[in-house]
Amino acid sequence: MSQEEVGTASGLMLSVGAVGGIIGPLIGGRILDLTGNLDICFYVLIGLSLASAGLGLMLPETGPKARSNVGR
Repeated sequence: MSQEEVGTASGLMLSVGAVGGIIGPLIGGRILDLTGNLDICFYVLIGLSLASAGLGLMLPETGPKARSNVGR
């Protein structure tokens, strides 16, 4: 990844996190109003966390250690 792409990727990641931080509590509050408890919210968060962890594990290694093993 080039230096120009690092800034774009960081900006995208921070933007998605900020949108989630704004929308998440609104959705959680609406679910609480409709159901009377937050159990559904926690189950959804557990599922999303497991899915994102799985996707993160599938990403290719791009750090210095991976770059040093390219020719081997």
